[in-house]
Amino acid sequence: MLVDRLLLSAEGEGAVGGGDPAPAPAAVVANGAPAAAAPWYAPAESLKTSDPEIWQSFEKSVQSGGHKDWAGVAKHAISLEKRLGAAITLPGKDAKPEDVEKWGKDINDKVKGHGYAVVKASSAPPESPDKYEVKLDAVPETLRSEPLIGEFRTIAHEEGLSQGAVSKLTALYEKMFTETVQPALAIDKEQSKKQFDQWAESVGKESKALQAFGGAWLRKNFSEEEVGKLDKLGLGDHPALLKLIAQAGLDTGEDVSIIEGEGGDSSVDTEFNDVVKMTSDPTHPDYKLWTSGNHQDPKWLALEAKRDAAYKKKYGTGSAT
Repeated sequence: MLVDRLLLSAEGEGAVGGGDPAPAPAAVVANGAPAAAAPWYAPAESLKTSDPEIWQSFEKSVQSGGHKDWAGVAKHAISLEKRLGAAITLPGKDAKPEDVEKWGKDINDKVKGHGYAVVKASSAPPESPDKYEVKLDAVPETLRSEPLIGEFRTIAHEEGLSQGAVSKLTALYEKMFTETVQPALAIDKEQSKKQFDQWAESVGKESKALQAFGGAWLRKNFSEEEVGKLDKLGLGDHPALLKLIAQAGLDTGEDVSIIEGEGGDSSVDTEFNDVVKMTSDPTHPDYKLWTSGNHQDPKWLALEAKRDAAYKKKYGTGSAT
């Protein structure tokens, strides 16, 4: 150690035991007068040849007044060793995982008293809230709230959550939605279906005919974009909504029989009924393409043209709006 090297040089090879180095005998000149006393650091001058770098540093310190006696040198060396002992040294590249784990625990124990903690990079939060990847594939897009998702990202970052923790939380939310919310929506839809059937019976009409009638009125009085949003929410064919729309249609005096294929121009009614089912009945072969297809797809455009033609024949308009 630095202290040992300096003290050893100060004591000299012949020194025995501790204490200050023995004073060198006074030199005598030819006329008998004593020579000038050697400097206090003279015993360390052997470092000039044994360790030149140490000597140069020591010499500069002496010249600048940093060291004035051996007591000061000893205090400085011991203080330096204490500081080096408290310094953080990193594990080598070839360190074993268990050694790195132990190193992290040791460092964490040293800094936790100051309100800090050592965490793995994989457990640290990203640079900013917008760097979080939030997946909610199980939740319909129209049921997601971007403002709330943004707020969730901000809170997660403030609390120092890692991407792994955020992914687990969002997966838990998806599980809650699929196991709790979706079944509740299905039960509500089933109950609404029963209520729709009871209402259809009370007005003396077939339930399926009234549902088709409601779907036709929905697409006649709402824009394609509005209907598309309802479809994404699973409400486009919801019995409760169809009941409201069908009731509105009945209140205008529209005859439900046109949906059932009774009366009027049978060919027009048949074509119109097929369009109604295409846009409202999930069992229709073109329903999926109509509700989920690419609007630039030639097949989808052909369905749109078919729908417009049917509405034009039936109502004298070129579209359902």
